[in-house]
Amino acid sequence: MMKRRVVSLLKDVFGACLMYAVLVGVLVAAVYIIGFIIGGAMGEKLALFGAGVMKSAITVSAIGAAVGMIAFYIEGEHELALDSED
Repeated sequence: MMKRRVVSLLKDVFGACLMYAVLVGVLVAAVYIIGFIIGGAMGEKLALFGAGVMKSAITVSAIGAAVGMIAFYIEGEHELALDSED
């Protein structure tokens, strides 16, 4: 019972971290597109801002992936496992 709760919590953290990373990725893509359209010094500032924001999203995504792997291995089943019956 406790194992299921821990796995559920870890999977929730995994999902939240990856959702954050995806949403920030969409936001940064929009910033890059706007910066490309504007161009010049303002476009450069927007691109540098997007790069800084993306660094945090990559860090959160990596932490989420590590938490997700821990959850899969605690659970004992994960998507990359080969079953002998297959």
